[in-house]
Amino acid sequence: MKMLGYGASGMWLALSAIVIVGLALNAAGLVLVNIAMAIVFAGCSAFLAWRVRVVENLLCGHPGGPEMRRFLIVEAFSALAMLLVGFLLLMMASFRVFSEGYPVFG
Repeated sequence: MKMLGYGASGMWLALSAIVIVGLALNAAGLVLVNIAMAIVFAGCSAFLAWRVRVVENLLCGHPGGPEMRRFLIVEAFSALAMLLVGFLLLMMASFRVFSEGYPVFG
């Protein structure tokens, strides 16, 4: 569970880095849009990392019960979904930057 959350956070941080790298390789236009989206993706990464810490603190304070078990299942599925979405976006952005040679946005 912890690995899924931090993995999703890492994917979104890597996505933010790819946007900046694409801008550094070819600053053709829409510089502000690329910077703004890199900040948004980094914010998503910070939110996902914060969410993992909150869930860890919740687990320390409340022992396992049926409600907690259901919560952890939902949390695992949502972390997996964010990991997969982040991976797909990262692959598409990497293709745009490294294969096409253009910034992600623009």
